[in-house]
Amino acid sequence: MIAPKTSAFIGEPGIYTAEQLAKWKEITDSVHAKGGKIFAQTWHGGRAVHPDNNDGAEIVAPSAIAIEGEVHTLKGKAPNAVPRALKKEEIPAIVETFATAAKNAIEVAGFDGVEIHGANGYLIDQFLRDGSNQRTDEYGGSLENRTRFLTEVLAAVTKAVGADKVGIRYSPLNSYNSMKDSNPEALSEAVAKISQDFNLAYVHVMRADFFQAQKGDIVPIFRKNFKNTLIVNMGYTKDEANAAIAAGEVDAVAFGTGFLANPDLPARFAQNAELNTPDANTFYVVCLLLSLLHLKHLSSSVCMRYERRQLVVALDSCATAQTAYSNGLAVCNYIPQKSCGDSSCLHNNQIWCNATICSSVLAISKNTSASCQLTPAIPQQLCNSQCLATMLQLEQLYTTCSKKPPTLDSCTACQSIMTSETHLSNTCGLVNSTAAMRVSLAAAISICQANFPQILMAPTTTTDANPQLIAIILVVGLIVIISVLSLVFMQYRKYRQARRRSSILRSSLQRRRTSILSFESQDPYILKSPSDYDVELTSPKYSIIEDVRFDKKFTQFRIPVEDFKQKTHLKSGGHALLFRALWKERDVAIKQIAPSHAKDFHALQEFMREIRLSAYLRHEHIVEFLGISWLTLKDISIVTEYMVHGDVSSVLRSQRQAANPWLHWYAPPTKPEVVQTIQLGFQHRLSPCKLSIALHVIRALVYLHANHVVHRDIKSKNVVLDTMYTAKLCDFGISRRISAVMTANRGTVSYMAPEVFQGNKYSEMADIYSFGVFLSEMDKLDSPYVGEKDDDMDADVSFPEAKIALMVTAGTLKPTFTDAMPREILDLAQRCLEFDATLRPTAVQLEKDIESLIKSHPSE
Repeated sequence: MIAPKTSAFIGEPGIYTAEQLAKWKEITDSVHAKGGKIFAQTWHGGRAVHPDNNDGAEIVAPSAIAIEGEVHTLKGKAPNAVPRALKKEEIPAIVETFATAAKNAIEVAGFDGVEIHGANGYLIDQFLRDGSNQRTDEYGGSLENRTRFLTEVLAAVTKAVGADKVGIRYSPLNSYNSMKDSNPEALSEAVAKISQDFNLAYVHVMRADFFQAQKGDIVPIFRKNFKNTLIVNMGYTKDEANAAIAAGEVDAVAFGTGFLANPDLPARFAQNAELNTPDANTFYVVCLLLSLLHLKHLSSSVCMRYERRQLVVALDSCATAQTAYSNGLAVCNYIPQKSCGDSSCLHNNQIWCNATICSSVLAISKNTSASCQLTPAIPQQLCNSQCLATMLQLEQLYTTCSKKPPTLDSCTACQSIMTSETHLSNTCGLVNSTAAMRVSLAAAISICQANFPQILMAPTTTTDANPQLIAIILVVGLIVIISVLSLVFMQYRKYRQARRRSSILRSSLQRRRTSILSFESQDPYILKSPSDYDVELTSPKYSIIEDVRFDKKFTQFRIPVEDFKQKTHLKSGGHALLFRALWKERDVAIKQIAPSHAKDFHALQEFMREIRLSAYLRHEHIVEFLGISWLTLKDISIVTEYMVHGDVSSVLRSQRQAANPWLHWYAPPTKPEVVQTIQLGFQHRLSPCKLSIALHVIRALVYLHANHVVHRDIKSKNVVLDTMYTAKLCDFGISRRISAVMTANRGTVSYMAPEVFQGNKYSEMADIYSFGVFLSEMDKLDSPYVGEKDDDMDADVSFPEAKIALMVTAGTLKPTFTDAMPREILDLAQRCLEFDATLRPTAVQLEKDIESLIKSHPSE
């Protein structure tokens, strides 16, 4: 990759730091020593970049169109994110980065040339094809415009290093990464001519589509329009390749998957030997376990005798298996450090599990005989989602439990470890154990009992120690110890930077939105989304709760209770109490779990989930998260900005009773006699309208849905207004990631979509239905279905919730609207309330529609 945070894959190498260039120089020197040549392929991932693989980076592309489906990330599989469309003024800097990467590759790293990656759905390819480029400026639309970015990159790179050292790769037909073009033949001709105009050293063409979705014969087009070296690949046999070269159709043929399945491919071609059939499940890992054994001079032919499923056959003795196992662990314990560079994620088992070498270590453990006990033990189910959640919690607890001197929090953590044995062993599974760590834990608990007798500790005898728990604790302890030792030097070097970052963090909390995981950046779309296992729990019979008090990512945002001044109770509702207070000369709202629910597992679970999700969300139309506060678990609280004008529900009720209501669908063209006036050091007259509130809500939904979050409870009580009547969403207690399988009928009954009642899997379209109900509420100035009549019910009696659920599920009941509602807004609301979720508009579409309506009715 040509720059930081532009990687399309986990572990992708870069060519932009001195350390990277020095390592590349070692590689190029070794190639040159054997008389070979080597080119560096340079690229920018564009929309193929994912925040979870790039430290929360903002994703950019020609247009705001996401790749379909999911991608492997450091947190597991996740939906591809929606990119931000590049601004025209941002493009020159990216062009220059391609040129800088080329100079670094050739002049510093010693490469013989560069191959610019213009294929397979990465940034250049995204500009070239009309399926991913829907811009309306000079970089989109016509073929000439869509090739402009390519032309600028080639001009910059050839100027920097010379055309004779530059090649480029194209894939006009390949649909990988959701790519398509309406006329791939015309595109092929255009890019071939451009490449010839720059007199490039070579063009490398993928002649077909991985998925056979797009057909065509583009090789003759390139041959006709590009006269220098033409390299073609994809699907060739040895005989077909030789025939194409002999006929002058191409100058060379490249092999990709053939080499992955046959590392000794040239030798096999020379000997007319049988080839292994490419199998994507074995790419890059076929020789991995054998290489862990440090077997010298292992030839490709020997390596290829083993299919992945048979690799463990080579581990024919305990000693051999232990060697491979130990070597693999040594590498794996280093991987999180290289992946994130932040001490807070060194204990991230998801990073560990996503590394092929580490999953192979698990394969060794699972496939050795029961009599061969490998040490240290690794939970055999470590990489399933339930075990990951359990291990994440345990690592947090173990780190807290190990603190010296002991505190109430550390002892509570020790207690939680001791009371979770059955859950841990059943979830993760182990093959062997030791009592050493149990003894250490027992000692810590003895100290805790002496210092904090109010904590009831589990028995600490070691005679019948649970082997699964012991082994898990041993592994966690080992990971923690190795990670800490590896960080000592690194943390010393980062000391000053860390202090500066902390200073920035403190000041940022007073000024603007800050994300827990990426507080150094202030852009709105760079947050790291919480993974599913970060927020999900299983059963209240287990004592583990995703307690933010033990999570270092959250404890840094703890606000001492004594820092709040003038704290007053506002209201109670649901599972929480709401307070207003003054913190650092700022009005804040404090949402505290109600004492009556502090011992309720499910209520605590929901409240912890709300804290975690609120901390990750950052948008101008979502209530600003400031921190968390607690003395004990019973009074844990979320601290947010205070919204002066309260919730929209209260405003609607006041408007229903007002003699001269001021809230209308559109802002009046002239200021009415009665208008909202606020004090900002001067008299500022506001005239908010219902449609502006709706626009603010839908903008929040655009942001949430782009980050794969469903709110699940859109209603007027969860929309609040600040001093300037800016609307913001709040209350994320039951919000969930779209990637989760959502079937529970969560939300407020009157606002819920039919598919939610049906118990089927539902998506973000459930929020769109709720938004339609919200529009009905704003129109009628009352709750949904209030005043609605049923033939079987007496007049003036509103629908009970059970009746609503049954009728909405059957499609016989929808929210109604007044005759005074503008027709164009009514049409929009009715689209949101479609029974079939697939017929509802997206939040992005609604945002455009509402903006258009507001622009067509300007206020003075």
